Amino acid sequence: MSLRSLLQLSPMIVCVCHKVSDRDIKRQVRDGCSSFEALQFETGAATCCGCCESCAREVFEQAQGQAMIERPIVMMGSLAAA
Repeated sequence: MSLRSLLQLSPMIVCVCHKVSDRDIKRQVRDGCSSFEALQFETGAATCCGCCESCAREVFEQAQGQAMIERPIVMMGSLAAA
């Protein structure tokens, strides 16, 4: 098993102050969290010492990108009927 595979199996703690992992952030995005501020409210990530903010934002943005790939945009209204 490669190192990359092993790293994907174990969660990475992003916010030590609030014990928030990369998996927690990805789960929040999958569950509909659509802004970094909402993520902070729900998890507490990057609200204490602030050292993790750049990493938390990076994981959040990557998770949003992955969610867009997994959830295709559904067209509504007159365009959907065309």
